[in-house]
Amino acid sequence: MRYGPQLTAVEKTKKVTSTLKTGVAVLQVLASLAPRHTEVLQQLVTIQLENAGKSTPYAALKEVCMKKMITAKDETLRQVLNELSDHAIIDSEKDDGGNEFWYVQSNTSIRDIVHFKRSK
Repeated sequence: MRYGPQLTAVEKTKKVTSTLKTGVAVLQVLASLAPRHTEVLQQLVTIQLENAGKSTPYAALKEVCMKKMITAKDETLRQVLNELSDHAIIDSEKDDGGNEFWYVQSNTSIRDIVHFKRSK
């Protein structure tokens, strides 16, 4: 295996991104991540749906996650968001004022995420 074809970082990213274009792949990733990741993602999706698909301000997501005791610290929420972003499930943007917004990428099945249940 050491001498077989090696993927560059760009090729690996393309492979992961193309794999995640199906809702099934996203659900497989969720099943492999910690339950907290799924809970944060479900809160993000819920807020996004309530706001007609618009991206969610970080502050609003943080408030909901802390209120529901999903995360207790800003650092924990940021780690979860970064990992979900690394898996190409969510992405972020900043407005002109520097405010951070998070959203589920359009190629992800939002309804599947909302109804995702971890198998026991």
